[in-house]
Amino acid sequence: MFYLLKNPMFAVSGFALLFLASCKPQTTSSELSAAATPEATPQVQQKQQADVITSVRHLTAGEWFSKKNISSEEARTVDAIIDSLKVTEQRDGTPESLARWAEKNLQVLSLDHQKLSNISPILAFRNISTLSIIGNSFGQPQVDELVRGLPKLKNLLTDQGINCKANPKVTCLK
Repeated sequence: MFYLLKNPMFAVSGFALLFLASCKPQTTSSELSAAATPEATPQVQQKQQADVITSVRHLTAGEWFSKKNISSEEARTVDAIIDSLKVTEQRDGTPESLARWAEKNLQVLSLDHQKLSNISPILAFRNISTLSIIGNSFGQPQVDELVRGLPKLKNLLTDQGINCKANPKVTCLK
């Protein structure tokens, strides 16, 4: 070590490194405020998605379709499911009768481009084999919950960047 201090080239480069390490770039107040907002960091976004997963509720189809004590986002998903039943399956009736039919018979569900963000009501329909959720706000943690929570799911149509690795029996189609 004494040799390194005697050599002028090592001494100068050492001081230069110390100097550069002590210099911090100047940040503006707008950069500081942007960094202080929780939405600015990917870790916060992942935590928000994880919070959605921990709040997944497992109600029956009848409980979901009654829309009692559910959030507005859950209600939006319920409404999208009911609309799909009416259009795709050409089913009519009371929410209770639709729920009874769907709980036993619903195998294909398309919820494309509905701007949905809560998967909980979908999990009530355990016979779904094909599900399309393209164009919604479902993150990877929610999709993982779907592919694990729907035992008969074989095909999932979803957005780019989402995978079905949580259940290798499910085919992700993009």
